[in-house]
Amino acid sequence: MSISYADYQFYTDTYHGTEFSSQSDATPVLNKASDAVRRAIRYKDELKTPTAFQTEHLKRATCLTADFFNETGSAGATSGGVTGYSIGDVNMQLGSEADKASMETYGVPQRAYDELIMTGYLYRGI
Repeated sequence: MSISYADYQFYTDTYHGTEFSSQSDATPVLNKASDAVRRAIRYKDELKTPTAFQTEHLKRATCLTADFFNETGSAGATSGGVTGYSIGDVNMQLGSEADKASMETYGVPQRAYDELIMTGYLYRGI
């Protein structure tokens, strides 16, 4: 069982998320999102304890990824390239091109990438 960077209390009280109506709905998605964030940063947080600044951004990236997973109805799959369609008054968007590119490269949506880039954990150089 994975442990999430962000718990339901952080999601609702600090991040002010509204995608999940209960802790039991949010926990599995937050755990999956946390796993995606952990893979995106290549487990660098295990080499050195994150600072308070890094921890805050890891938690926010987890919440943003959880919201994205919830919105897309899957683990963030946007492989079809569909970024939106309309039928009458119904509109649907499965993610932007930026989200698709970020998902393919890092496994997290663009909005989570924007949070993670500030941590220094996405640096893949020497």
